[in-house]
Amino acid sequence: MTYGTGGFMLYNTGIQNRQPHYAMEGSISVAGLALNWLKNNMISDFQECEKLAAPVTSTGRVYFFPAFSGLYAPYWRMDTRGVVCGLTQFTTRAHLARASLESACYQTRDIVEVMACDVGAHMTSLRVDGGIIDDRSRLIQLQADILGIPIVRPTMTETTALGAAMCSWYLLRVVQRQLYRPRLSLHSMDEYAVKRTLGWETILDDGSADPGKSVDLN
Repeated sequence: MTYGTGGFMLYNTGIQNRQPHYAMEGSISVAGLALNWLKNNMISDFQECEKLAAPVTSTGRVYFFPAFSGLYAPYWRMDTRGVVCGLTQFTTRAHLARASLESACYQTRDIVEVMACDVGAHMTSLRVDGGIIDDRSRLIQLQADILGIPIVRPTMTETTALGAAMCSWYLLRVVQRQLYRPRLSLHSMDEYAVKRTLGWETILDDGSADPGKSVDLN
């Protein structure tokens, strides 16, 4: 699962080394975008969201549905809009911060559940990457709690970009294995052909030469 502005999950359907292998993709429209919304309206930066969410052990039954432009998988409803519900007089910014983190986790759980149903096999762990997770990110722990499975985070979180770079390197090595070396020079023939064109119009205009006769152009 890649957590960026949105969220994108790939689920490998290959089982028991059968070929070919396919992957299903599920996407959510809002992941980091929910934190950006908080940053623009209630907090100063993304790190503050993590700090705000840290002290509270729950959202206080506050739920944040960041369907700013509709819901993607598995609902595919473009007529939905964002909702914050469950507010009381005791609700604080900390509860909203945690609810925004949990919103990405619950949307991810929806995708995991429907993919497991389609494949007929449940996930035993989830590998994650993306720009909004770091070594202090509470989102990863919340995701593990909500899914009930271990979350595997790489030390290099931008693995999508790394994978694209590795594929490019591999393709370059494969494509450039054919090497054609020159066997003869066509340069002299090219010069001769150019010289045959020089002065052609002048020779014909003054009538001093017959086009059918050879002319010394040197």
